[in-house]
Amino acid sequence: MPNETMQCILEKYPWIKEENQKLIISPDSDGFLSALLLMNYFNAEVVGYYDGKVMLCDKNIDPRDCTFVDLDIFCQDIRSVGHHMVCFNSHRKPKNWNNYDNCIQLNNLRDFDCQHNFQRKYPFGTVHFLLSLLDTVKPIKLTSEAIVPLLFCDGVCNNLFGYPENCLEWLEWLGANSRDSLLYDVFYKEMPFSTVMLQMNEFFKARDVYNSKCYYDYDEKRIVTKSRSRSGHHMIISLSDGTPANIIDNDDGTYNIFDQEKERTLGFIDFMANLVGWRSMSHKWNFSNMTLYKFKKESMSVNSSTHLNLKNYTAMVESNCFSMAITAGSTIEYTRDVEGHFRT
Repeated sequence: MPNETMQCILEKYPWIKEENQKLIISPDSDGFLSALLLMNYFNAEVVGYYDGKVMLCDKNIDPRDCTFVDLDIFCQDIRSVGHHMVCFNSHRKPKNWNNYDNCIQLNNLRDFDCQHNFQRKYPFGTVHFLLSLLDTVKPIKLTSEAIVPLLFCDGVCNNLFGYPENCLEWLEWLGANSRDSLLYDVFYKEMPFSTVMLQMNEFFKARDVYNSKCYYDYDEKRIVTKSRSRSGHHMIISLSDGTPANIIDNDDGTYNIFDQEKERTLGFIDFMANLVGWRSMSHKWNFSNMTLYKFKKESMSVNSSTHLNLKNYTAMVESNCFSMAITAGSTIEYTRDVEGHFRT
């Protein structure tokens, strides 16, 4: 039987199933897998990346004409799909909350907020949602080995045992508990726990082959040797302070991603594509002749000068907020569009 929840979402956001979409993605395993899905079944291509601090996009493409994947963008002009907790109190939403009207925001779909439902927030990756949603549009195939990257993505394997009640509730919402679901074999297939552990261990070792060994210093214009453990599953485009990294200025208004970072990233993407049984299609991943957009990332928490409360949250959202994520009950990380690239 068709999943009525997924059908309602498709009716409200029909653009998610369009062919030939231009994607801007989060530069990590969830963004990569989600993009691979849309590439293999809907002929999409990746034209840019956004990590909450910097954005890169093909110089010939307006980001407003793209779909942002694994990213909750607070801008009516932009189509996006993401799963972070973003609402502080669903009964007292900011006056510009309609900026999410073009965002498939999973917690917002269930009217979940930080004050009342934080422990019930979505515990999986964007790719798990897209698999459930888009398999109702056209049949999607996964190999038996796909279980490993899908359990790794966004720490799902940790959430399953840390928050089992919440995970089971969301699996039912996704329709994954139905034998007709593409995700049924991922989450309900009988398999010894030791087998899963061994497979995950092999995945971690393979992931670490792609760990970052160096980065290109944007300001100093030089290569810096620095090994980062457990970094093989994401592409680094900025440092913790927001400074661009692995981005080369072509001195003509365009930017390229550092070749070594590009090759490292494509290697991991190809590795995951082989596991799930899809084509990696390296020609559909853009890494050159891009426009660079800089943002300002900040946070509110009990340890910062500005605490997370309704008044401060509302003021932040109603100013120049571009994206946000409530990462703990008393902490929010948010990005401000201080340069006014996408203000509405």
